[in-house]
Amino acid sequence: MEKKESSIDIYRLFAQIMKLSFAEAFPHFHELRMHPAQADLLEIVYQNPGITQSLLAKMLYIAPSTVAISLNRLEESGYVYREKGADKRKSLVFLTDQGMQVVDTIADLFRQLDQQFTAMLAPDEIQTLSALLHKIRDGFALSRIGACENTPAVQAPPLQDIIIKKGTRNV
Repeated sequence: MEKKESSIDIYRLFAQIMKLSFAEAFPHFHELRMHPAQADLLEIVYQNPGITQSLLAKMLYIAPSTVAISLNRLEESGYVYREKGADKRKSLVFLTDQGMQVVDTIADLFRQLDQQFTAMLAPDEIQTLSALLHKIRDGFALSRIGACENTPAVQAPPLQDIIIKKGTRNV
């Protein structure tokens, strides 16, 4: 009897791919004095100078305390700095000059890793894989932020737009 592939098998396969990918990426990020997971944080700050820590947490789908720890480490590395907002209760996050440079380095590194990751795929397979991964990621993210389900006739706004509009809601 042939074993039927289940979602558990897909999840395990995905987890194995992520472990292999992480093992490939980690040495490069270690040289930059940062964790690979902090790359997205820097990219978001680059695109949104003066973003609040709470909105960063929502956009990264992580706890605010995790963002605070990452920001402390990135401040120590000289990549970001924080300023108090107008109401003094919120910290606004900005990149330093060194942080701006490392964002460019990370973009180059991600292009390299993307090429390695997809080297055995044809261009149409890469597009299909990308579309499926976005669909999975967006589905998980939408369920976490409590967004309404979209119907096939309605084009969903970009995920970050939804998060920004709901910026004051808890994730």
